[in-house]
Amino acid sequence: MILVVAAISAQRFLLPNVYNLICVYFLFAFWYCFILKKPSTFLYLILSFIFTVDNGGDIYAETPSLIRYAIYLSGLLFISTSFRFNRIPLMVFLVYTAFLLFITMLNVGNIEFVTFTRDIFLLYLMLFSLCAKTSSYNCDKYALDNYKLCLAIIVFIFFECANSFFFYDSINGYLNYHSLKAIVLFPSFYFLVREKWLLFYAFVIVTFFLLVMYVTRMILLTWILLIFVVLSRKLISLFDLRRIALICSLMVFSFFVYSNITYEFDLSATKATNLFLILLSDSDIFSILRSLDPVRYAELVILFDRSFFEIIFGSGLGAGVFDKNNIFSFVGVYDTAFSYKELSTHFFYNFHDLWIDIGLRFGLIAVVLFVVYLASLFSKGDKNLALMVLVLVFCSFFNTAGLIFISLLIMALRCSSSENLYTGEKCIKSKGEKNE
Repeated sequence: MILVVAAISAQRFLLPNVYNLICVYFLFAFWYCFILKKPSTFLYLILSFIFTVDNGGDIYAETPSLIRYAIYLSGLLFISTSFRFNRIPLMVFLVYTAFLLFITMLNVGNIEFVTFTRDIFLLYLMLFSLCAKTSSYNCDKYALDNYKLCLAIIVFIFFECANSFFFYDSINGYLNYHSLKAIVLFPSFYFLVREKWLLFYAFVIVTFFLLVMYVTRMILLTWILLIFVVLSRKLISLFDLRRIALICSLMVFSFFVYSNITYEFDLSATKATNLFLILLSDSDIFSILRSLDPVRYAELVILFDRSFFEIIFGSGLGAGVFDKNNIFSFVGVYDTAFSYKELSTHFFYNFHDLWIDIGLRFGLIAVVLFVVYLASLFSKGDKNLALMVLVLVFCSFFNTAGLIFISLLIMALRCSSSENLYTGEKCIKSKGEKNE
């Protein structure tokens, strides 16, 4: 049934008034399993987030807000029941929060209420996802069936590719606007970690093609970088070098085939394909950054155009930055990069990248330590889940669904790296892994 529902969830062209409501099935399945304490509870909660349409780009039908917020509230209630905390992480968190509040008081005249409440919400999620105990109860609660999750996403990917071939027209916008669309990377990570090389190579091609159709650069870059990082850990034998060369060849091949068929070899036709054109045409890192995305480059400039203390420790909760040098003068109201209020007042609060948006208020040191901590869990816990969390942290942190979803997966990742106090075994074992 999961696979059937996953297939329907991709039918935004054939079933435009149905596909956006299909997440209700997973929501009801979650509560049914939660009340009866079934082992698939966490899986259904994760699937309800994945198949909720939170953004249709004014083109596709979205999931009604009542259903979306019912799913968000379910996720919050689920994570909030982990009410027992590790003493040392809790003390560190409280001291850090007090320090942030002190900095906030120093910049009280530079605070936006909406951004402030979002930062408080982020701290709340951090409290539970980073400080809650990974006890035997929590390990069972956050057990995720990777095998079923992977199958559901594979079915979704298959029909997304069908959409791109038979129904999608780039003139009408993007193929997918969903904030959690990066989840399509999961199968490639799943087969990479398990060294199922033929399946991995196949999904490298399919995933690369789909990311190009999604017109996304950040997800594409993060995905490629993580694949090479994982493979570079084994760069000892010539066989591994050949493996990497094969992956590069597959990406280049699918890239040129796609460009030739779809745009008659116009490499600048989409953001994703234009990315490679820019990387190959310039050797200056600053010129590359400016050419890839002028807005993101300007955000980096304005981030570092502050005092050393603010760069390292942040400007406090809800804080923004004043564009005193008019760096964003080239951005228009209809570019959708910033709000009209931000452009007219020159006070900017919402940015595009994790290290800028979060680093501005929480400090770059907090962002670096957080990413390093997540990376450290790669060798201890569920590796494909760790890779997926790293991608989502960089690409899906900007809204409510992304923050809750990431927090749930971080807790699952921490539980997967913790040993069961009673059995001495890893807490999370995928049913699919047992059968393999």
